[in-house]
Amino acid sequence: MKVFIVSFVILTVALATEFDVSGSISCDSKKKWCYTVELLESDYLDNDYMNHSTKCVEPGTESYQESYHINGTQKDDGLWDYYFEIFVDFSHNCTGIQESFYHEVAIVPITEKYVT
Repeated sequence: MKVFIVSFVILTVALATEFDVSGSISCDSKKKWCYTVELLESDYLDNDYMNHSTKCVEPGTESYQESYHINGTQKDDGLWDYYFEIFVDFSHNCTGIQESFYHEVAIVPITEKYVT
C-alpha cells in the first residue's frame, strides 16, 4: 500500500504544467503606488490560484513602466476540459483608488509541460 501512494505522488508531480509569465504595468502617478499580479487558471466554477506578486513604486522613480515576473504550476483541469485557460489579475492604486483588471495570457493544452 505504501508503494502505491508514493508512486501516485510522483505521477501527479510529473504531469504538472509550469507557467512562466513576464510583462510590464505602467502608471503616470507622481505618488507612491502599489500593484499585485495574480496568476490564475480559469475554471467554470472557481478559478485556480497559482501565485502572486506585490510591489510598491516610490515617487521619483524614473520609469513609468514596472516589470513583473510570475510563475506557477497546474496539475490538471476540470473534468472533460483539456485546456488550461491562463490569465493574470492585476489590482493597483495608481489612480488613487483600488482598481482591478485582468488579461488573458494563453489557452494551452494540458499536455504541454512548460509555457512562457
